Amino acid sequence: MKEFDIVAVNPTTEKLWAQCCEKLEIDIISLDLSKRLPFFMKPKQIGQAIDRGIYFEIAYSAAIHDTLGRRNLIANAIQLVRAAKQKHIVLSSGYVLVVNARLHTCANAM
Repeated sequence: MKEFDIVAVNPTTEKLWAQCCEKLEIDIISLDLSKRLPFFMKPKQIGQAIDRGIYFEIAYSAAIHDTLGRRNLIANAIQLVRAAKQKHIVLSSGYVLVVNARLHTCANAM
């Protein structure tokens, strides 16, 4: 792990979520908030992660393309931001390819 400056994880189970918040040496927890999460984000666990210096990533790209994704993203993001008390939140586009971001920007410009 010494070769990397930032380590981010995307937990997909409740057990992995708990380990990320409580034990793992990571920098960012990235969640797909556009889908229904398979676990509940407990404020106590979020607080533990913040105390350990971990940040939470909210990627907004799903909210641009899909109505259901937008609804889920907003509901999950509100829950996360409230539990985190508006601390340690990183907002990102979530695009894997730069071309996707550019295509959306060009479409909005027209």
